[in-house]
Amino acid sequence: MEADIINLFGFTLKDNIYEWGENYVQDHPNCTFEELEQTFCKQFRTIKNDEKVYMQLQNIQQQTVKSVKVYYECLLKLIICLQVKATNVFLTIVFRANLLLYLKLAIASMKKNTLIKHKKTLVVCEESGHISLSYNVILITQRLTQ
Repeated sequence: MEADIINLFGFTLKDNIYEWGENYVQDHPNCTFEELEQTFCKQFRTIKNDEKVYMQLQNIQQQTVKSVKVYYECLLKLIICLQVKATNVFLTIVFRANLLLYLKLAIASMKKNTLIKHKKTLVVCEESGHISLSYNVILITQRLTQ
């Protein structure tokens, strides 16, 4: 099954990238799809320097128009560009640090969990409307304290 996925992956590539994929699979006949995917991402990453990736990770912000899912996907696109695999603790800190304020408050009381658990919790809150209630409370509190 995995060999089929690896073969299908090759058909999604074009021109020189297709040749790279074919050569990689020939040179690494026992590679898993995960290994192929990681190598591909590192080979063709858009940001070539980890320092630049870290700078962009510090600057990525969840905008008010972005859902948690969209924000999470943007974060993952940057993470793929890292040559050194980031720890879950680092990823969770970055994810939490750049959330909108009311979302930060929604997960502030959560124990230290994985990035995926934080994302799932916020998506459920966002979809059920609990987040908008928290946001309204924060807005009212901010107006009263000004």
